[in-house]
Amino acid sequence: MTVRFFLLAATLCSAMLLAACGAEEGASSELTTSDQTSNTSSDYDTSNSNPESQTGQTNNTTSGGQTENNNQSNTLVVDSALLPFDQAPRSQLTASNKKVFAHYFTPYPISLSNKIPSEGYYRAHYMNPYGENSKFYSKGGMIRQKPLDRAPIPTYEDFINTDMRQEIRLAADMGIDGFAVDILNYSGYNWDRTVKILDLAAQEYDDFHILLMPDMISLSDPSGFVDMIRQLASKPAAYRLADGRLLIAPYYAERQSPAWWVEQVQKLRTYGIDVALLPVYQGWRADLQDFISEFPTSYQDVLYGVSDWGPRTPEGSERLVNDPVEAQAYGLKWMAPVAPQDVRHKVSTYVESRNSLAMRTLWMSAINGGADMVQIITWNDYSEGTEISPSTGTRFGFYDLATFYTQWFKLGKPEIVRDALYAFYREHHTATALGANAQQTEIMDAIHGGTPNNEVELLAFLTAPATLEIDINGQVQRQVAAAGITSFRAPMRDGTPVFRMTRGGKVIQEMTGGVSIKSQIRVQNMLYHAQSSRRQPPQPSMVSWPWRLGNYSASQSLLSAHIKSPFTAASNFKAIDYYDATANRDLGFGYSFISPGTGKIKVQFDFQITASRNGYIQYEVNLADSAGNTGATLVLDGGAVSGVTMASGGDSNQSVLTPSTVENNRWYRVEMKVDGLNKYDVTISDRLGIVAMATDLAFDNPLSGLGSLVFRCVQNDGGATGLLVDNVQVTEL
Repeated sequence: MTVRFFLLAATLCSAMLLAACGAEEGASSELTTSDQTSNTSSDYDTSNSNPESQTGQTNNTTSGGQTENNNQSNTLVVDSALLPFDQAPRSQLTASNKKVFAHYFTPYPISLSNKIPSEGYYRAHYMNPYGENSKFYSKGGMIRQKPLDRAPIPTYEDFINTDMRQEIRLAADMGIDGFAVDILNYSGYNWDRTVKILDLAAQEYDDFHILLMPDMISLSDPSGFVDMIRQLASKPAAYRLADGRLLIAPYYAERQSPAWWVEQVQKLRTYGIDVALLPVYQGWRADLQDFISEFPTSYQDVLYGVSDWGPRTPEGSERLVNDPVEAQAYGLKWMAPVAPQDVRHKVSTYVESRNSLAMRTLWMSAINGGADMVQIITWNDYSEGTEISPSTGTRFGFYDLATFYTQWFKLGKPEIVRDALYAFYREHHTATALGANAQQTEIMDAIHGGTPNNEVELLAFLTAPATLEIDINGQVQRQVAAAGITSFRAPMRDGTPVFRMTRGGKVIQEMTGGVSIKSQIRVQNMLYHAQSSRRQPPQPSMVSWPWRLGNYSASQSLLSAHIKSPFTAASNFKAIDYYDATANRDLGFGYSFISPGTGKIKVQFDFQITASRNGYIQYEVNLADSAGNTGATLVLDGGAVSGVTMASGGDSNQSVLTPSTVENNRWYRVEMKVDGLNKYDVTISDRLGIVAMATDLAFDNPLSGLGSLVFRCVQNDGGATGLLVDNVQVTEL
């Protein structure tokens, strides 16, 4: 059965049209006037709501090879914003002369097999002590966490492309300038992913670049270096300096002599490729002196800057504050290293980063020292435990911190405009002994001078003074905190931590820890877990990120919007912004999900059709099985007609939904309650309440299961249009 919505088209000036269609990054960052001033319903979050009346959701997940707490609840978050500060538009952040790149490691994509997460390669092998024929049994498994879980991607798009586009969107959402891609090989799987990310970055954004970082440890045959750079130099996304030179930042550059590097630069220039080097050393001062000593009058013709892989302890991080000035004294730019932690279960070592302290100290050394660039180490090297990419154990904790400090580094310290709590802690004491049923034989060793730390950290971003609490099994530690950023730490003890922020004796925010602290373990997990009070707990349905439907041209794009829906948050991502100037029926996007069952389920999403020229617009929304067979169809019509009706079969005038005006450029929430895979109810709400509803609608076709939510732009007579979608969620009723 098809439900048809007629949307009132708005006439807007051409500049507003371009902004709404996604022609300018961040242009759709504000709600319409009516959205800003309307009263709120019980399903809408606003800063004017009673802070004691809002309650988050409770969900389950697994993380880091261990079982997560099943009753995590983020409560009393009173708006849908994901961050404690107002993020500047991406265009403003990337216009800064200060550049930030996240180190991208090709061996660890989001998914290696596109299977249900519990059956995927990460859990079956990398996180399993018995995986890969017990290769890492002595270590308890190679790693302790993986990229965020998602439902398998259907065959509409290659899952590798879908995942990589999502990584690019997530990184772009931070405001960073791009990835520093670790080039490991001249051919094979890792090389293919290097080429692919250059190609996809160019498709997604004009201002997201790839800094070429040849890995001089892995590239054991230096003879292929020039040919490799020649192949990548023509890629539009390859990062170039303002003067047009291609910047190359070789990791472990000391592997080759200064003379060798000068020779490679000269060879590339004979091919018409003007390059500059920014070598990344491990112990940069001596290596740079060697370079300058060998080429005292010409080193600046080859070198643009210099960097170091950096320390991972808070003490070592403090010492980097003077490095920018030293490098700049030689006429070179300084790229500061920033890492969250370093935990290498594959070799049984870890560096003590003291919760979030090492990362925050590295950022402040870069900011206070006047660094020119930052390399975030890393985006996704799970084998070294340095990843900031949203993951099953660290979730969005280090990702959000990096987003905050990126804006501080580029534009100045952001104002904290909403409260947020972040937690960082391990799931057991560093001295906890392996139990009788241990699945590990080697014990982790703390290296590089850090004393093992056994504290639970609550990092609070506060708009006003408040009392912070860490409650573990009824033993409560408290600290009065001023407005701003406060790190509050308490000793570890067995149990599940609860983190609170109170004012005047009233709880403003409360967050239950995602993992319990335990004294009986089978494997060691020295990874610091993390979470945020402004992010939703993982969903059991594991809704995927959006995938492309059809072959896009320059007339279509699928990017993150600079906003979220104003309704209660049910997603940890910004709204997705689909732009279409041609309206080919075969083009659009969709989400896949793992259905919680064949009984009663609810499929929810928020949408806003952005402005279009006067003319007929039609979007089609399909609730389908994993093979694309349609069970329910919603048709969103925009034009000169307003109102909501339902079309059943050939009777396009059958009125089922209550007539109502549904406008462009306004957010709506759709809830489809499915009963037994043969009928469903539909409710459409704006922030004032329900605007239309229908019950007992029959499926278009009988289905054996549900697996995807698909959006298509079917017709667009008036020119460019767009569709914003947010908060896609599937739950069991």
